[in-house]
Amino acid sequence: MRPAASAGTVRNLLDIKQALLAQMRQQRGHATSLSLQDSDTFELLDMLYKQIEREVRSDAPAAPLLRKLQLPLLRVALQDRGFFVRAQHPARQLLNVVAESGARWLDDDDIDPQLLEPLQQAVEQVVQNYDGDSAVFDASNRDLQAQLQFLARKAEMAERRHVEAARGKEKLEIAKRHAAETIASLVGDQRLPKFVRALLNQAWADVLTLTLLRQGQESSEWRQQLEYTRRVVACCGPGSTPDPQLAEHVEAALAQVGY
Repeated sequence: MRPAASAGTVRNLLDIKQALLAQMRQQRGHATSLSLQDSDTFELLDMLYKQIEREVRSDAPAAPLLRKLQLPLLRVALQDRGFFVRAQHPARQLLNVVAESGARWLDDDDIDPQLLEPLQQAVEQVVQNYDGDSAVFDASNRDLQAQLQFLARKAEMAERRHVEAARGKEKLEIAKRHAAETIASLVGDQRLPKFVRALLNQAWADVLTLTLLRQGQESSEWRQQLEYTRRVVACCGPGSTPDPQLAEHVEAALAQVGY
C-alpha cells in the first residue's frame, strides 16, 4: 500500500507510519499491522534521517527539502530493497547531494541562492512526478548534476577573474609607486614651478605608470620615457630653452592617459 500522508503535512517518518497504519486499519480492520519487512524499512530510513539531521542545521534551507523527500524515498525503499545497500541508487544519490549541501551551510553567510534553486527544482521534480518509477530520480539527478557543474565552472571563472583583478591591482600599485619614485629621483633638489611639479606628479606619473604596465621596466619604451622625463625637468629649470619636439611628445603622451 502507498503511504497516504502528503509531504506538506508530514514532519517526520513517525507521522507517515502512523498515517499509513490508520489508513490500513480503516480499510482492513483494527488488527492490521505493518509487515516485519516494512517496519524494518521505516526503522532503517528513520535511522538514516537521524544521521543526516545531526549534520544539517534544522533551520538550513536544505532541511525542508530533506523533509519533502521523505515520502518519495519511503515509497522507493518499500518497493526496492536495494535502496539501502546500493550507494549508487538514484534516490540515494539525490538524497546525498541535498544532505551534503545542507551540511556545508553552517550559517546564513554560507547559503548560496544559486545552488539552492537547482536543489529545490530537483526535489520538486521528484515530489511531483514520482509514481513508482525510479527513472524520475535518474532524470532529476542528471538535471541537478548538469546545473551544479555549470555553477562550479561559473564559480571557478569568477574566482579566476577575482585573482587576476587582485594581481592587476597589485601591479598597478607597484607601477604607480615606481613612477613616483622615478620622478622624485630625476627632479631631486631642483626648484621647479608649481605647475610643472603638478604636471610631473600627476599627469606625467600616469604616463610612466602606463608605460610600465604595458611595456615593462626593461623595455626601450620605458627608457625613452625616462629620457623625456629628464628633458622635461631640464627644460623647466632656470636658464632653459624651449624644446618644440619635447612639447609634441608630451602632448601625445598625455593624450594616451586622457589629458
